[in-house]
Amino acid sequence: SAVATMTIFLRIIKYLAQSFPRVKLLQFTISLAIPPMLVYLTFIIIIFLGFVNFSSINFASLSTYFVTFSQSVLSCVTLFFGDTSPIKTVSQSPLQNVFFMPFMLFFFIVCVQMFNAIINYSYNKACEEMEPDFERERNEIKRKQRLKEQGGARQQRGLLKSMIRTFAMLRGQTPKDEEEQDDVPGGVQKKDEDKED
Repeated sequence: SAVATMTIFLRIIKYLAQSFPRVKLLQFTISLAIPPMLVYLTFIIIIFLGFVNFSSINFASLSTYFVTFSQSVLSCVTLFFGDTSPIKTVSQSPLQNVFFMPFMLFFFIVCVQMFNAIINYSYNKACEEMEPDFERERNEIKRKQRLKEQGGARQQRGLLKSMIRTFAMLRGQTPKDEEEQDDVPGGVQKKDEDKED
């Protein structure tokens, strides 16, 4: 069920990446992180098998947790998840700390941080490569805001013109005369000047 959930999650990301640039960034980050993660996972598996062989050879006679190879694998996985009960059963062995300290240092601390480092590196690289898309998105948002502001200004001008026409009609002046006065700058003064001439 975990594999099915992961597959569904990746399909949703792939679908949403066609619409939202930020989801596309997530998809691009995952695609960049997968190859180095697979290489590092192979490296970890080799080291893990080395620890399993070491525990199986040296602790098989002391504990039932390390009797067989498969049991040793399960015990090492249990150690990886923080349960130290298998290693406590071999406390009489002089190699207990020789095995336990490097194992926990590498798998419990270094291993997890390396995965975080790979994801962070992939994210930074994806951000750099997708910066033109983000710049385009920012410019589009600014353009829409300017259009919205201009549309608001047009509505205000239209409302102002309708109010002027209403007041003109109340004074007994026709809207046509008002429009002519609006079109010709200083229309009344020009008419008066013509009469004086």
